[in-house]
Amino acid sequence: MSKLAKARLGGCIAAVLVIFLDQLTKYFAIQYLYPIGYADFIPGILNFQWVTNKGAAWGQFAENKWVLLGLTGVMVVGLVIISFTKVIEDPVLCVLFLLFAGGGLGNLIDRLRFGYVVDFLEFSFFEFPVFNLADMVISCSAVFCLIYVCFFLNKAELKRAAEKAAAEESEKADEPALSE
Repeated sequence: MSKLAKARLGGCIAAVLVIFLDQLTKYFAIQYLYPIGYADFIPGILNFQWVTNKGAAWGQFAENKWVLLGLTGVMVVGLVIISFTKVIEDPVLCVLFLLFAGGGLGNLIDRLRFGYVVDFLEFSFFEFPVFNLADMVISCSAVFCLIYVCFFLNKAELKRAAEKAAAEESEKADEPALSE
């Protein structure tokens, strides 16, 4: 199995795990946090705060439910398709795109089931919107993708090109010489 195939498989497994854990944590938030609304988890650092978000990040586009559903769906499907075509042949980008798609799908499930996204994690040591596990995965994969593209992608591409050229040279050296 090639590195890319392993990355695709690993990315799919990670995305499914993200969706499962996201939905599981939201289930617990609905069952136990919704009735009380708020709970200290790690005092001074992290609280549980029940919030419903009808929009995207920071509640944007809350009035445009169908546009938001459509864009999220297109983004998830697009990232999965791109990850399984020749467009992305970099294993790291493939995994990051699939993680991003998993986080998007976790929130899309909420939008389809409830009409809003369940948010419940709140930093108490600085002002930041309440969020969930899917939001964390989306944000982290986007940041890591940006860092990777800016600082590492060209080096990785050059290394892969060199490995490919060396493999081709090795294959040529192993071929029997044709006589005229």
